[in-house]
Amino acid sequence: MKMTASDIARKSKYAIFAASFFFNLLLAFFPEMLPSNVQDRVLISFTTCLVITLLFALEEQKLFLQEKHEETLARLGHIDDYALLNDLSRRLRKVQESGDALFCKLANEAVRQAEATLSRASHGEIILDDANTASAGIELARGIRQSLHATSIWHFDPLHGGGKIEYLERLAAAIATRGVCVQRLFVIQPGVEHDAAFLERARRDMHDGVEVKYLHVADWAATHDVTGPEDFGIWDGRRVWIGCNEPYLIATRQLASLHNDKATIAIYEKTFRANWEKGHRMAPSPAKFLETDAAVRGVLGIS
Repeated sequence: MKMTASDIARKSKYAIFAASFFFNLLLAFFPEMLPSNVQDRVLISFTTCLVITLLFALEEQKLFLQEKHEETLARLGHIDDYALLNDLSRRLRKVQESGDALFCKLANEAVRQAEATLSRASHGEIILDDANTASAGIELARGIRQSLHATSIWHFDPLHGGGKIEYLERLAAAIATRGVCVQRLFVIQPGVEHDAAFLERARRDMHDGVEVKYLHVADWAATHDVTGPEDFGIWDGRRVWIGCNEPYLIATRQLASLHNDKATIAIYEKTFRANWEKGHRMAPSPAKFLETDAAVRGVLGIS
């Protein structure tokens, strides 16, 4: 169990209190520890013990009040949640009281969709559409602390669009400033490893500190739960981002899903390890890449 700041403070104070107690015992058994001109050794020992005990009690009270303050803030957060639910219920009743059957039907459908989303979330899954897929990726990159293990199926650069630069820059910053380990396995068709666009993207990743490998589609190591190539990323061993490759889901604007349940995380960690071991390392070409990167950034106006 991870210790909180309060736990550490308490343990430190216990250690200090124990040390002071033993120090006073030493004064009782070895009075020569005090200077010879000090007459009332008992008074000094008692006073020292009393002062340390009072300080200990005051610090304990301070920690107690701090914990109660944090509990109160947490309860206020729950109150805000209840207020939001009451507000939604009141607005739904207002729509129903309007007597407009079509409005009532559409409002009820919206509530059912929200309920379905919350139900999925309570089981560790959030569906991402085209409105929040890019922002979710940027938020994941902003919050990463330890590692990212990702696969990318290469038809074209999967990180296209306005959020691409910010996403890559946040990952690069995490690697440079927090020592985050990022491993990316590109899943490609044979021959793509020589494609200029692919090489540019892969070498940019390597320049940013990403460990890069590629694997041909036919060499995918199927597991019991993931039988074919998939786009996914395991973030800090706590969340799994899974891209959608099913045309009928893409047509309904479901582009990805985010999971935090342990079973799904374990499945994709096993899948990543199996395929990472089979992957081929990219041959870096730093000088050529840096020239290309500088040219691309110049066109985009990025310093």
